[in-house]
Amino acid sequence: MVGGQVLTVEDMAAVSNGGKRLDFGTGESLVLRATSVLWVARRVRPGSAAAAPRRGRRPG
Repeated sequence: MVGGQVLTVEDMAAVSNGGKRLDFGTGESLVLRATSVLWVARRVRPGSAAAAPRRGRRPG
């Protein structure tokens, strides 16, 4: 959520000085500097896909 609104990233492009520009499905964009930190979450519907094993762990 950005400002309480769920947004879907449509495209990500590099900009000057190592930054990134995120273009959202709503037509809005967000420019991040190279030192910016962005936290994201991915919503997964239960039962839609099997959970992927975590890296570095062996089954069983």
